[in-house]
Amino acid sequence: MLCYTKIQVQTGNWRLLKLAAHMRTLPRARKGKRTIDMSLFVHRGSPSCPLGHLASMKRTPFRVRFVDGNPRLFGKNGEEIGHYDQSVCDYFAIRVKDADAMFGRSGCAAATTPLEVAKYIEQFVAQRKA
Repeated sequence: MLCYTKIQVQTGNWRLLKLAAHMRTLPRARKGKRTIDMSLFVHRGSPSCPLGHLASMKRTPFRVRFVDGNPRLFGKNGEEIGHYDQSVCDYFAIRVKDADAMFGRSGCAAATTPLEVAKYIEQFVAQRKA
């Protein structure tokens, strides 16, 4: 496990809170409908999970591209990466288990709405600061 410096953790927290703020700007789901699918980066052409939304934001090292009709996440060097890839962990200064808990198939406590994702990320940052 890598140890991150205080500055790296502060930068990671800032990036996480920026992602949470972005998630809070997304439309709310209609009653009984989910708008977040943690198993997909993109669904029907729109970002679906927090990493899909991160890749759609400006000035991030991640992008979603379609390969054989399937959305894939790519890093700044053009390599295909997963939600627990070291570049994702380093970007947010988090451990692999935290990346999996936040961005995996049942990430953000199996969130189904952008607001649930935002709250999960904000709670994670608050706990990390404590």
